[in-house]
Amino acid sequence: MNIIRVTVVRDTTSRRFVVVGVINTMVDFAVLFALVGIGVPRYIANIISTSAAFATSFAGNKSFTFRRKGQATRRQMVRFVIVTLFSIWVIATGIIALLTPLLDTMLHNIYWSLLIAKIVATIASSVWNYVVYASYVFVETDSP
Repeated sequence: MNIIRVTVVRDTTSRRFVVVGVINTMVDFAVLFALVGIGVPRYIANIISTSAAFATSFAGNKSFTFRRKGQATRRQMVRFVIVTLFSIWVIATGIIALLTPLLDTMLHNIYWSLLIAKIVATIASSVWNYVVYASYVFVETDSP
């Protein structure tokens, strides 16, 4: 019976994670393409755009996805910052840096290249985030 309950809880949590992620991703993509459109280099634009979605992600994942009510603990905030910055600045930016030159030569369109690379980077960093948030950042044993 516990296995069924854990599976249902994880399934619900993962669905809420997707909702928060869609909102964050919309902010991220909109800022990224707006900045690239006005001439900001795409690697710098990616750092700015992912930073724009950062605060929303913490609040949404803490209160909605993982249902941790009350004031955020310092431990949660520090862990979230470390995990998320690694995800967006190392994993996502690294994937974009590796894929866009290859895609540029294949597609001859920097916007399509960036879009495809950004989608791949978002999927990879989202998987990383969910696993680490659930097992390390928003664990139930945290106390204020």
